[in-house]
Amino acid sequence: MVNESLQHELTEISRRVNLWQAELQGLVWFAVAAGVLCGLGCSDFLLRFGRAGRVACWGSLVALVVAALVHLAITLRRKRTDAAVAAMLEQAFPVLDNHLINTVQFSSGDVRGPMVSAYLRQDVPQLRSLNLRALRDRRSYLRAYLAAAGTVLLLAMPGCWLGSAWSTALLRVLNPFDNRMPPTVATLIEVRPGNQQAVQGEPLDIACRVRGHKGQKVEIDLWPSGDQHTVAMLGTMVGRGEETFTYPIAKVTGNLGYQMRAGDAMPSERFTIVAVPPLAFEKLRLKIEPQPYTKLPEAEVDGLGGK
Repeated sequence: MVNESLQHELTEISRRVNLWQAELQGLVWFAVAAGVLCGLGCSDFLLRFGRAGRVACWGSLVALVVAALVHLAITLRRKRTDAAVAAMLEQAFPVLDNHLINTVQFSSGDVRGPMVSAYLRQDVPQLRSLNLRALRDRRSYLRAYLAAAGTVLLLAMPGCWLGSAWSTALLRVLNPFDNRMPPTVATLIEVRPGNQQAVQGEPLDIACRVRGHKGQKVEIDLWPSGDQHTVAMLGTMVGRGEETFTYPIAKVTGNLGYQMRAGDAMPSERFTIVAVPPLAFEKLRLKIEPQPYTKLPEAEVDGLGGK
């Protein structure tokens, strides 16, 4: 049996190797998870998943995290025999000259002759002077750290162009039970006049305030009463803060339904302009009281008909 001091050293070396392997595997799992999250965020931004789609994305992420944790736990709890640790050290450090592996193997034997006993009484002086970090494959760790940093950069890059829409997409994937609206680059801030009555024959302006990136289109869907659906182009955004777009109606002729659309923002609700006839008198009675010097009688006439 290996003496307690040597056995403790070998056990401690095995534990450190487990930690290093878990570090390497953790970096790989992190890079994979970040890449998957980036892909799911892009998918939600483009496809605007419903609740079921978001739950499916979240479930795949959870499954990935659970698999990573199980794998890391197995790695950290891995146990090696003294002979396995000694063989690993001998392979990494030729200076040991098989002294360590021979000591471990001879100690585990049941029969010991005088020569074996004398051999075992010798220490393994090189063991304590070994630089155990040489057991780490530097290239593998460098690649793993670069991969992890690259996926973090990949995860952050869309936010430089999409802004808050990218963080919204990621949060929708990470928390599918939140009633967060789908991510958009453009924002439809206000539509006016909304639902309103308008006098027939009078002019009317329909306007909206938007915010978005340069080149995004602003359009209005129109449903005139008794006519077909039409779409009118109001313009394109210049990408400088809030912008206002107006659709002028020279003369209101009848009821009109309309809806605003700005870039990739969710369309506004469908509003209705109700046309009402202009104000008019139905009856006008005029009472005439002549001056006394005229000696004319009082009279009442129709102010509209002239009778």
